[in-house]
Amino acid sequence: MTNNEDRSGLSAASRVMGIRAGAWAILVLLSIAMTWTLRTLHVPAALMLGPMISAVALAQVHGQLKLGRPVVMAAQALLGCRLGMAISPDLLHAALGYLPILFGFSLLIILITVSLAVCVSRAGWFPESTAVWGLSPGAASAMVMLSELYGSDPRIVAIMQYLRVLASALIAILVGTLLGSPEAHGHGIPMTGAAMIWFPPIDRLAFTETLLLALAGALAAWVSGRAVAVLFVPMLGGALLQVTGLGRLELPAFLLAATFAVIGWNIGLKFTRASLAASIKLMPRITVLIAAMIGLCGALSVLLSWLLGVDALSAYLALSPGGLDSVIIIATSTHVDLPLVLAAQIVRLIVVLIVAPPLARFIVQRGIARRTKE
Repeated sequence: MTNNEDRSGLSAASRVMGIRAGAWAILVLLSIAMTWTLRTLHVPAALMLGPMISAVALAQVHGQLKLGRPVVMAAQALLGCRLGMAISPDLLHAALGYLPILFGFSLLIILITVSLAVCVSRAGWFPESTAVWGLSPGAASAMVMLSELYGSDPRIVAIMQYLRVLASALIAILVGTLLGSPEAHGHGIPMTGAAMIWFPPIDRLAFTETLLLALAGALAAWVSGRAVAVLFVPMLGGALLQVTGLGRLELPAFLLAATFAVIGWNIGLKFTRASLAASIKLMPRITVLIAAMIGLCGALSVLLSWLLGVDALSAYLALSPGGLDSVIIIATSTHVDLPLVLAAQIVRLIVVLIVAPPLARFIVQRGIARRTKE
């Protein structure tokens, strides 16, 4: 009897593993087909968008797929290396000139977030702190984690955050298609078109340095407990190596494509049928808030474009409330002012991480005090 039960258990486990392996195979094939189609149409960031759309579609019929945290961290660390490859002395010099204005715009976006949070709270849509965490434009995973620590509903925050990231990425790609050229020849490997060498000759020393730097980023994030370190450490370390001439980074196209695919899957797989069904009643409100956030940031980008005299696409990507990784992938796939986009996104991320926790605590205390008076 015991042997039969053991065999039955092993058989069930084998079936589950087989179904999961089949689902991953379908996701990979679907992602390749979608990416090829988008690249043929010269859509920016096709290497991320194809896998992301494929993951959203598959998550509706198979909600059990999930990327392991080490895989996601590896992709984020390699993306940090990719950013480090793009940083040069000229780029750093240009970015420094933007910092005062970008800091002001970052604070303005935070004020917009707070204003929306207060409005929806008074309308009875969400608690104020939940809206602050859900709308905070940056570090989605960190916002979800912090929201739970500060007593907000992490499920609602997660839906708001990842739907914002998904919507912002899709709209940014649409804007890039309408306003930008689809190849970023000045920033490294072209992300669209047919002229990509997937398996180029590899400089072993430069490639080894890149992998070690990515590993250092992952270890820094694990030891410090700060998720953003996985991106910042390789980016800043790679920039330092290249600017000083002490080293050189190299990422072959096939590995970069895999990196972008993992980032796209990580966004798309979160939109399972179950997670969407659980928040279906709140979805209209969440959609309105996200649309308002994207629209207001878009309006601010017009002002930024006028103040700095930069093109509309660069200004839009600089203030896009999407995830840092997805925005940077789009920026490196189009002809934009990369120093502006990099500086704006990093400054805003730092401001959000510093300001959001005390701001949410203040709003919670303010709400308690108001209800006590009433």
